[in-house]
Amino acid sequence: MTKTIKNGQELAQAVVEQYGTTDPFLLAELAGIKLDYARWHPLSWGEYDSRSRSICLNLNAPIPLTEVLGHELGHYFVQQFLGKSNRKEEELLASDFATSLFSYSPNV
Repeated sequence: MTKTIKNGQELAQAVVEQYGTTDPFLLAELAGIKLDYARWHPLSWGEYDSRSRSICLNLNAPIPLTEVLGHELGHYFVQQFLGKSNRKEEELLASDFATSLFSYSPNV
């Protein structure tokens, strides 16, 4: 990726252009990320594990799993495209990525 990415919206645009989809389940598959499902008290709704390249989705999450996955994919793509950042910044970028992914429309 040669373009400098500054925020979650630009990251979502770059990812959609690279992978050709906004479907988070297809994005995970194309990026080689393993998905697991479990139930736990919803302190967190999902977890991205960079060591195993996997995302675990909490079946007890109070929001749709598609949204949880979008956010967790944000963590993956933030780390892939932008490198490591502090936790607070990464959370904001992951949320911005997910919101932008679900509202993405190509510039015409």
